[in-house]
Amino acid sequence: QMEDACDLMLLQLEQDEKLNAKKSRKLSEKLGKLSKGGKSYPPEISSPREVREKAESVLKVQVLHGEKAIYSGEGVADVLLVDSKAESPHVPIDTSVEVVSTQNNEADLTCSKKAKKGRSVLFGATMGLAVAAWVYSGNYVFTGLFTLMTALGQLEYYRMVMNTGIYPARRISVLGACAMFVTALFAPNLHQICLPVFATYTMIWFLTMRRRTATIPEIATTFTGMFYLGYIPSFWVRIRLIGAGRQPTRLAPIVQPIFTRLSEIS
Repeated sequence: QMEDACDLMLLQLEQDEKLNAKKSRKLSEKLGKLSKGGKSYPPEISSPREVREKAESVLKVQVLHGEKAIYSGEGVADVLLVDSKAESPHVPIDTSVEVVSTQNNEADLTCSKKAKKGRSVLFGATMGLAVAAWVYSGNYVFTGLFTLMTALGQLEYYRMVMNTGIYPARRISVLGACAMFVTALFAPNLHQICLPVFATYTMIWFLTMRRRTATIPEIATTFTGMFYLGYIPSFWVRIRLIGAGRQPTRLAPIVQPIFTRLSEIS
């Protein structure tokens, strides 16, 4: 039995050697046909390494490992070697398409950068003109827009606080901030009374009018919004009124005919 098994193993090895030799011969014949003039090189090659070396030395072939072949189209073939098998070239790839595509991508990127830069400059110039018009628009327009921005800022601040589970007296705070701006415009001498008045009103509401007991964070966030987003910004209106009776705003002569015309129509 051992002799029979050895004979079978020897027979299998001989068949494998013959099969490998046949595959190598076919491979060498295919590689030989790739050379200039269509000459065939059918040498006896027994291993894939010898096939690769023979291809690189005789045919100037670049042998690669992979699943697809890439050809330069100028007489030099790139042949794939996968499991002792090679593929012959069929259709050359036009590399000019990739070059044009790369150039188009670079051009698009350059144009997008220029367009973005132009939009940024235009946005900055527009915002500068809007702020300049707001500053020189007059006391009433300046105070009205500033009050609106302050109210929106307070509501946004209290909304973020409420997301954490803290519920301040936001209506009283927004009303107090608006009252501070209006008082700073029409009665600057009474401006500083607004903060203690609305602070007292807030504490009365927390202690007597609210159904549940107020917490320290709720009281603290209420006074924070009222002080930093109401009382302090209102001083811009009060500072603006310093020397306001001596010289009108720069835009007053321009808009005065428009207001006069509107008053005549009404």
